[in-house]
Amino acid sequence: MKESVYEAIANAKYHGEKKRFSFETYVNIHQEAYQDHRQNDETIPEDKRVCDLLTGIKDTSLNAAKQTNMAIQELRTDFASAVSHIATTIQMNAALTPDNRNISGLAAGQGG
Repeated sequence: MKESVYEAIANAKYHGEKKRFSFETYVNIHQEAYQDHRQNDETIPEDKRVCDLLTGIKDTSLNAAKQTNMAIQELRTDFASAVSHIATTIQMNAALTPDNRNISGLAAGQGG
């Protein structure tokens, strides 16, 4: 049981928001694994949980947020605070990134 919990955490990787795998899904994998540990009367220190969370985040746009999590003790030692900080960064990045998917085409030199 313990090995499968660690395996689930190690295999979980977050590469950015996807339709079928969001940051929320990634966090849920971690929370369920830690819940399994608690049911077996095992606890994992908060700083280990945060380290595991940050290790699995592979989205390079979150590197600064990950570094902030490691630099600030409250974020480094509190899983919920670390998750909140990363989630806020994801929301801010999404708000600042223009959505160009709805542009069908643009031709230079044409004007009205």
